[in-house]
Amino acid sequence: MVAHVARLIRCASYAQQSVEPIAYMRPARPGEPYPWMSEAAKRQQVGRSQLLAVEVVVPPKEVAEALELEDGERAALRKQVLFLDGEPTELTRSYYPLSLVEGTAILEKKRIRGGTPALLDAMGLPPREFVDELSSEIPTEEEVVALELPKDMPVLVAFRVVYSDARRPIEVTLMTKAAHRYRMRYRLPVA
Repeated sequence: MVAHVARLIRCASYAQQSVEPIAYMRPARPGEPYPWMSEAAKRQQVGRSQLLAVEVVVPPKEVAEALELEDGERAALRKQVLFLDGEPTELTRSYYPLSLVEGTAILEKKRIRGGTPALLDAMGLPPREFVDELSSEIPTEEEVVALELPKDMPVLVAFRVVYSDARRPIEVTLMTKAAHRYRMRYRLPVA
């Protein structure tokens, strides 16, 4: 009970930050940090990531459909936690068609300099478009532990599909953030 109350107090002390997803989509240039870390530095925050797992899996149905995979076709899964100023802020689960990334660093259990967007770009698969679907959900046990949240604290989940040339899906990422800490900001031209 005391630990639960302490977590609630700690959670209540955070002001919501607006996150602009488009800022993270540009692949890092050689020698540059991943854009997520550069954006954190602009806000005087220190960003870092911890790679939790790299696996070959049969992805959930919704992910498989978004990646245009056949039934039972496998994908590479990279799971990590992102931190700002030492606090866990986001759990990400990124899926890639196995046929696309076999034999690449995406399947190695190590961080990729510049992130996977830079690697995919170097492979001739630059990100051209992404589609986000947002939802507010009750966190899973994995999310509660990874983000150090009380069980009744909702999370913001972004289901993102990244497309390359010819609208080829190259990545699906589930990004889970503590809902009380973040809001998503989108700037879209009106035609």
